[in-house]
Amino acid sequence: MTKERNEINNDSVKYKLVKCALKTLKQGEDYDNIENISFGFGYLYVIESGGYNALFKVVTEKKTFYYAAQKNKIMRLSFNEDAFNDTVKKVLDLHANQEPEKLSVQDERRKTNNEYIQKLNISISDDINIPLEDDKAELKNLDDICKKVIASILIVQVACDVRRDNYAGSLKFFMPIFEKFGVLDYFNEREQRVFDGTYTKEDLATLDWGYETVWAILYALSLVDDIKDATLLCDYQYIIDLLKGKTLDTFKEKCVLRDKKEILDMYDLYYRYNWACKENKNNSNIAIGRLIPDNVRERTRGLEWLFSSEKDWYKLDI
Repeated sequence: MTKERNEINNDSVKYKLVKCALKTLKQGEDYDNIENISFGFGYLYVIESGGYNALFKVVTEKKTFYYAAQKNKIMRLSFNEDAFNDTVKKVLDLHANQEPEKLSVQDERRKTNNEYIQKLNISISDDINIPLEDDKAELKNLDDICKKVIASILIVQVACDVRRDNYAGSLKFFMPIFEKFGVLDYFNEREQRVFDGTYTKEDLATLDWGYETVWAILYALSLVDDIKDATLLCDYQYIIDLLKGKTLDTFKEKCVLRDKKEILDMYDLYYRYNWACKENKNNSNIAIGRLIPDNVRERTRGLEWLFSSEKDWYKLDI
């Protein structure tokens, strides 16, 4: 008897089969916009000796197309929905005692985030995962995270004042605040150049988006409820107001690091957003929906920095 493994939860295999099926369809005749195509699997088994046993459908704006995968061949079927459902029931009854493979944490995360992203009309890739395993991921300590965030919140305000030709006045105003929080040793290289007055136009342009990096870290500190929506800018005034009337200790008292898995889930989502935004620069067929690429890049930077051994988040390859 042919041995088969239930892989109905394996998105990687699903996308591989669907890609093959899409090659049989013609744009304009079978579908108008590839972004509006969806698919569904009745069953999916991987044959140990090689190949697949699967039944699935591809739904376009014009029609539903039915396919069977048998070993290494994919065939288009003259099915309707009743025939599809009847066949699925019969096959599943034959495999009633066979449980699907349990998804790993990474696979479950990928599946959940890809399903969410697809609803936003953003292209997905099943070939990417965040470069971290849950059991090996370690967050920076709370004290260092808080001091870095405070240093960045303050120095970005100085950078904004530089654009208003008020560098000297701004530094004079903020110096005692830097000292009060004890964060003068927490600038990255770009921020340090702003503090020293040796900044470049590129430094100022980069720091214009610094609060988006901070926004992601504030999420990890439970000071922002949710950052899944990358189509909106962060609340700059809220960020600034966080430090009003605070000391380092009273600020830290408001911060509670979220569970590591929760932060990794969000990092994975932004990693996928960022993949789409980067690919879209060279391939307009990669859709990014209404994402703001600069938002995505900087929030990805902030989330990755939390787990990185790198102190300067601008040295991360985002």
